[in-house]
Amino acid sequence: TADILPASQTLGLGAQANYQISIKNTGLIADQFTLSLTGLDPAWYTLANTTVSLLPGETINVPLTVQVNSCEQAVPHAFQVTVTNTADQQVDNALASVTYQSAPLLSEFTPKANSLLGSQDVTFSWRSDVPSAGTLTVVGLSQTFNTQSGTYSSVVVPSLNRNSTYEWYVEAVSACGTTTSPHRQFTVGNGIVFVN
Repeated sequence: TADILPASQTLGLGAQANYQISIKNTGLIADQFTLSLTGLDPAWYTLANTTVSLLPGETINVPLTVQVNSCEQAVPHAFQVTVTNTADQQVDNALASVTYQSAPLLSEFTPKANSLLGSQDVTFSWRSDVPSAGTLTVVGLSQTFNTQSGTYSSVVVPSLNRNSTYEWYVEAVSACGTTTSPHRQFTVGNGIVFVN
């Protein structure tokens, strides 16, 4: 039997999708199995093993990575992994898909939405699934803050006012598109900050 997890993924163009192909020998003797993939350009994927040997009842996970870098390929791509028993040519198929969008996907935002902070010096950070340059905007401040291209961005904004609520958002630009994050709020309250 063959399964692939996850069954689908959505990423920004240039990000790497990782899958695990689970193969189980349900027979009563040791067998060898071959793996093949259809539906994707061979230049887009790497299959860790194309042949595996399994004892009766044994299961193995074979890593599969998919990466599409062309900005014209931002559409869903369905593909199929075929596992064939070399002894009797029995076949099992595992279906999956990967969807690439032109804009980067952002995650792991700090500070958390609606958080209460004790420090007037606030560290803003976020991750992008592909290298992207970011622009941080804190609503009400006269300047924006830029970051260099990368998958992790961090900006320290000093001397914010105590007992004040701020709204902020990020715009990230990759080679294939632009993403603007949802607006988030945080409050700078009163607190003691230990340094050094």
